[in-house]
Amino acid sequence: MKRHVYEYDEVVIGSNLSAILYAYVEQKPLLFKEYNPPFFYEYFDVDIPLENLFLSNKENILKTPQGEVKVGASKLEVYDRLLFILSLSGLVPLSDKIQNIRIEENNSLKISTVRNRTVNVKYNKLRIFEPHLVAGIDQKCITSRKKLVQDRIKYYAKEHPFDMILCEDDFINEVHFYKKARTKECLVVSRLLKSELPDFDFSVIPLKYKLKHIFETNNIKKHNSERNIIIEFLNREVYNQDILEFEKKENIILDNRTEKNICQKTELRTTHSSLLGVYPWKLNHLLLDSSGMIR
Repeated sequence: MKRHVYEYDEVVIGSNLSAILYAYVEQKPLLFKEYNPPFFYEYFDVDIPLENLFLSNKENILKTPQGEVKVGASKLEVYDRLLFILSLSGLVPLSDKIQNIRIEENNSLKISTVRNRTVNVKYNKLRIFEPHLVAGIDQKCITSRKKLVQDRIKYYAKEHPFDMILCEDDFINEVHFYKKARTKECLVVSRLLKSELPDFDFSVIPLKYKLKHIFETNNIKKHNSERNIIIEFLNREVYNQDILEFEKKENIILDNRTEKNICQKTELRTTHSSLLGVYPWKLNHLLLDSSGMIR
């Protein structure tokens, strides 16, 4: 088996939602090094035609201090469901066991997995959604974008009805609330330049003061037993949002489409469509209900 070469017409590289959707719609094998799911606070627009994928774009209502916001289905739920179906269908052949992916000559990939095993894959077409996962292609340029910064906060205050608070500043742009066990936590989302990350003005201390002011401004009240709203910093995660561009190569496609673009270009599959007979589509249509649970 060490010398065996896996051959596919088209191979998809990536683990973001766009890659998952494309692999599911087109029934192509998917390769990736680690999972890259959407965040819990990300939702589809209400007008995205998810029914074309036999999914329900269930409307959700998010409460904010400015009023209710209508959104569609949770992107994270769709991601988990489709990846589960792709896995059952044999379209995630190496799961998350991949450590390195390198493009070789003659339309082939050399993949190293855990325990230093090597897998060779030949393709007619290679579609890459996340180019940072792949070695062996020449980088052309980088379009710099602000970093996505997420600060996880534990806070002590009275109960409130809000799911999120939307702000206009890049430093604390959004606040998303959730409950974890017996504590109250929120995720504070900012969009900062690389040069701003080490700056004190964007560090934990000003974050706490600014977040406390946002809470008070939006009528989130302190406990009667406390003098102030208590805010405890837990951790910070920084995500690179730069766009990488590479030299064009024959049979290699760098796909920068969003999940919205992919969904809108997917035509409705009817019960007379030959695609409905494909195993993943039958799994989704016949075995799973609209919430993603097996019947």
